[in-house]
Amino acid sequence: MTINRGFNLSASVSETGTDDGSGEASTLVDTYAVSATVSTGPIESNSDGFGAVVSADATAIGEDTFSSVSASGHISAGAVATSAEVSLTTEAVATSGGQSYASATGSVELIGGADWSFSLSYDSSTIDQEVDGTTAISSSIDYLYALNIDESGISVPSPSDEVVDEGIPATAGATPPVQDPADYDPCGCGSDSGIPFDGNVAVYDADFEAFADNAVIEVDMFALAVEDQMSSVTLGSIIMIG
Repeated sequence: MTINRGFNLSASVSETGTDDGSGEASTLVDTYAVSATVSTGPIESNSDGFGAVVSADATAIGEDTFSSVSASGHISAGAVATSAEVSLTTEAVATSGGQSYASATGSVELIGGADWSFSLSYDSSTIDQEVDGTTAISSSIDYLYALNIDESGISVPSPSDEVVDEGIPATAGATPPVQDPADYDPCGCGSDSGIPFDGNVAVYDADFEAFADNAVIEVDMFALAVEDQMSSVTLGSIIMIG
């Protein structure tokens, strides 16, 4: 049985005022939309194999735009368990003196079934319309973890196999402290606006790995940026054990 939990939230705030310079009426609009879904439990098998299909699209249209897709995945098979973990983040931001458009969508779908799974899908969008222009922001976060357990590979140790405590010091193998990274400005803009771009930027990052026999990883990515017009990134990927 798969248990789903989710919520949806949307709000729109508008304000009409008069421009001091021109004397013309202007409308300021802020629109927000958020949705999230969480699923847990086993999933019945829908095909052969085990893994995930990942897809994403980030499109921003405006004078200054930023589109980004970042994906990572890990799949492994052992004598006792087979697991898959995939995370995906998609972002699109656009600003313009006129109208701006931003759309970020992502999806992570399980291939095959799972004895236990956890998935998260979160989407949000914001439109901030001011007198001097519009800023549109859209983001999507998707996550999947799936686990299959092979009980035939589980063995109960006999008394002779019990582990003997050899008095290893507690400090052995301790992980050294990690230093805080220096401040990082991805575009070198140094702006306080909180918008990580200047111009038209399209970036992507994909990191997938598999530790199993008959494993398949396929990644297709496309990025496009047009000066003073738009930026876009698309991703299509499969990570699975055949």
